[in-house]
Amino acid sequence: MADSISSVCNLAVLDKLSDDSINEILESYSGFCAATDTLLTGAGDLSAGQQIVSHVHGLCKHGLESLLRDYFLGALERTFEKNGALKFWRHFEAYDGDGSIEEEVFYNALEEIAMEKQYQEKCLLILVHALQSYNQGSHDSDDYRAQLFAKYQLSVSSGTETLINPNRIENTEMREETEQQDQLAMAAAEEQLQQLRSKATELFLREEWQESVQAYSHFINLCRSHISNTLQNPDPDHLPKLRKSLCLALSNRAEARSRLRDFAEALRDCDRALEIGRAHFKTLVCKGKILLNLNRYSMALNCFRTAQLDPQANGSSVDLDGYLQKSKKLELMSRTGAFDLSEWVVNGFRGKPLEPAEYIGAVQIKKSEIRGRGLFATKNIDVGTLMLVTKAVAIERGILPGQELDENAQLLMWKNFTEKVMDSMAKCSRIRDLISTLSSGEDEDELEVPEINRFKPEAEHNGGCHNENELDASRILSILDVNSLVEGGISTKILGKNSDYYGVGLWVLASFINHSCVPNARRMHIGDHVMVHASRDVKAGEEITFAYFDVLSPLGKRNESCKTWGFRCNCKRCKFEKKLYSREDVREIEMGLERRMEAGAAVYKLEEGMRRWMVKEREKGYLRASFWDACSQVYGTEKSAKGWGRRIPPMETVVDSVVQAVGSDERVLRMVAEKLKRGGGGMLEMERALKLGRGVYGKVVKKQAMKSLVGLGIP
Repeated sequence: MADSISSVCNLAVLDKLSDDSINEILESYSGFCAATDTLLTGAGDLSAGQQIVSHVHGLCKHGLESLLRDYFLGALERTFEKNGALKFWRHFEAYDGDGSIEEEVFYNALEEIAMEKQYQEKCLLILVHALQSYNQGSHDSDDYRAQLFAKYQLSVSSGTETLINPNRIENTEMREETEQQDQLAMAAAEEQLQQLRSKATELFLREEWQESVQAYSHFINLCRSHISNTLQNPDPDHLPKLRKSLCLALSNRAEARSRLRDFAEALRDCDRALEIGRAHFKTLVCKGKILLNLNRYSMALNCFRTAQLDPQANGSSVDLDGYLQKSKKLELMSRTGAFDLSEWVVNGFRGKPLEPAEYIGAVQIKKSEIRGRGLFATKNIDVGTLMLVTKAVAIERGILPGQELDENAQLLMWKNFTEKVMDSMAKCSRIRDLISTLSSGEDEDELEVPEINRFKPEAEHNGGCHNENELDASRILSILDVNSLVEGGISTKILGKNSDYYGVGLWVLASFINHSCVPNARRMHIGDHVMVHASRDVKAGEEITFAYFDVLSPLGKRNESCKTWGFRCNCKRCKFEKKLYSREDVREIEMGLERRMEAGAAVYKLEEGMRRWMVKEREKGYLRASFWDACSQVYGTEKSAKGWGRRIPPMETVVDSVVQAVGSDERVLRMVAEKLKRGGGGMLEMERALKLGRGVYGKVVKKQAMKSLVGLGIP
């Protein structure tokens, strides 16, 4: 037979058809499917058969006859299994499993199947007549009908055998019993989860962070276990609830961990929660706050922006706009170094200062001629320009009114400080990695020179730690001993704190800055941050240096301070003064001051000596800085300065040379400011004072605020 039942529909003909023909085929096929479904579910109504005839003709002319047959036979099989099952098994609804089934009940059930089969055969005849009316005798009608019915009988026989399987009743009972057991187990599990969730939430609301982390961890593990079981036996209603509960629990645990400053684990919890709910509002806000604490401002900004799109943002108690503005401001500061403390200064340091952002300016780490490694300028830097702003890994503070910090108090502060550092390292592998780059005071020439990008907050970190095997407790303590900074040290300003304030901390990148007796940088502490700025103009390639101790002092005192710090200073100034101190007249000046020589006489002898020794201008600044105590006494009062007249240089000459040599210092600024207050200067003197102020406080204090600060008196 040319067109057998098993032939496959040639869909390749569609490639040769026009768009109109394809649309006609789609419309006819859609209509045929709808009419078939209506016919088979019509419960004895064969009126839909008329629609089938027209659709069959429309499809057959395009060679899609076999497609029609396959769909119709498949629909017959599906309908028989569905309707036949319902009609057959409803006769056994009264059966409770005890006793036997009456024979009449079974016969009635079989009769239902027979009636369904008879109706479907009538429907199949409609399709046969429709196909034959189109082909007009091209098929042997009897053979064609026999083949279609044979294929139908085969599918119905298989379906009937499945329907009347006697084991089905027993299997149904077992399934129902299993379902009941599953429901009971699920209810018990739900109760257990609810109790754990309530306990964790209560601890969370009471701000018992460590305990709430433990409770949420128990809940999360149990919830994951139930989700795994649910995936094996899917429940479309239960699974979403479990996932929602898990997402919220991870978010709350992240919040609790962040309160414990375990930011690394808190961030991981947020990421896990967002894998479940990509736009979960609470998690996005929590992650944004954590990223702010980690100084990853642009990433935090993205989190808050995404959270803002959530409808919950409008009715939430979270100050989302505040976090957005804060993130934008910090991101801008970290990118540009545009800090401004002026308003806080003008207000007399009342209220909270501007929260600084982490910032790394035009600097890099290189091998140093001074010692080990150092921080170097990569371009010319003007006086007062910020070079670095960084937050302490850990800091310990104390206030001891009116008394020196005794040894026991120092030991206690040091113990607390080291414990904080150890805790930070345990919680954050990145901190551990950065601390591992620091010197322990041994083999400094062999240490690696890390890239500056490694210290940027948003730098990628692989979780590893350089020198992992060597970073034991002993080495960590050595690192802290060498690199910790005292907030109230020389070349330092602590704005907004009283004179009884004392603190020690670790600022990793600032620890690379070496000492020099001709420093070009100062640091200013604002909260937990340290700001490093140029105390004088710095040239590209020049090493950035601090004064670890008072450099406005003679060589002998500086050498004693070096011994206390455990190093020898070989800066240009120290080398020059060591050669010069071989002269008898230099020692005479120093000894004379020790014997209470008049300060003016000492300054006069120094200036006369420098003329005889043919000292260069920069080196004059070195010596004037060494004898600053005498200079400040002479120029500190108008009477004393006038008394010596032209025998000594003007105050401005001395100030400029000292600042050029050792950078700005608040004692120099104080002297200039006092002269201005006495009315002893004009605009040039004011500009000199403001430039000195920029060297002491940095450009973060603008002109008007600087005038206010100078007018208040320099603390």
